[in-house]
Amino acid sequence: PVGQIYHVVSRYAPRDAQTKRRVNFAVNSWEPLYQELGVIPCHVWSTARDSTRIGDNRKVPYFRDLLEIGLRATSHDDDVILFTNDDTVLLPKVVSELLATLKTSGCCCSFRLDYTGSINTVQQLESGQVKGQHSYGRDLFAFKRSWLSHHLCNFPDDLIGTTDWDFFLSIYMRLQKGLEINHQMVGQPIPGIELKTGSVYHETHEPWWHKPENRYTSPAQRHNIRLTRQFFEQHNLTHML
Repeated sequence: PVGQIYHVVSRYAPRDAQTKRRVNFAVNSWEPLYQELGVIPCHVWSTARDSTRIGDNRKVPYFRDLLEIGLRATSHDDDVILFTNDDTVLLPKVVSELLATLKTSGCCCSFRLDYTGSINTVQQLESGQVKGQHSYGRDLFAFKRSWLSHHLCNFPDDLIGTTDWDFFLSIYMRLQKGLEINHQMVGQPIPGIELKTGSVYHETHEPWWHKPENRYTSPAQRHNIRLTRQFFEQHNLTHML
């Protein structure tokens, strides 16, 4: 059985108009999940720790802290902690796909489809009027409480809002299934791990860590890269670096 779904997302108030518009569109896409499909919002506006403690100029939370907040919100082992970014657009059908996958798995994730330019309604995505392009990135992760309680201690203490944390998780889930790990396999959806593509969307924009002044120089990204390298070295996965 699958219990209640709790949607954990890190929130902040964007300063620039384009980011605010993009995030607001995503947030509005979640309302049918909350109002009609019983998903419980668990929006996190601040955490005790953030990336400023390592010298980063942003206040980015630690992924494990967000998941621990989700765990505290749940009541039963079959409850689900659903994590997305704040600009992840969700179609209502994602709930039925989550429920179906988590009947036989303790965790899952989803690739996203990227679209270019602002759109007016989620229905434009549902109808196929606006097409999305498959992305290597994953913007949704879901865990049963029982699974996450057991495995969270193995997660590196990564920061969100930069690279590596999602890449690590996609590999970790495959390791738990006993699958061979290589770049080709990590880039392909695996039934029982990834949801069927088409319910998770994202408007393309330049990531903060792609900007020349930040790429491989920001404390947050360097922190995550260091932890990923440590994990891969410990598990004989250096070919994935």
